[in-house]
Amino acid sequence: MNTLIIGLGPHGKRVLKAVSNSEHLSIAAAVDLSQEVLDSLDLNAEQKFTSLDDALVSSNIDLACITTNGPSHAK
Repeated sequence: MNTLIIGLGPHGKRVLKAVSNSEHLSIAAAVDLSQEVLDSLDLNAEQKFTSLDDALVSSNIDLACITTNGPSHAK
């Protein structure tokens, strides 16, 4: 399943690793507000987004994992 990970703090990075190691899941896109965080990831540029809307438009998503903390969730 093509997986979108939203939020790449400590928990999001653990989820990213788990998805990367899965036989059934693959990383379609990763979203974080910090370009610096995205730049630190071992992903293709086409998989990294600072905008959730851009990720949803640009990627074929089957599963979304929201790994942000509560106060940072979008309204």
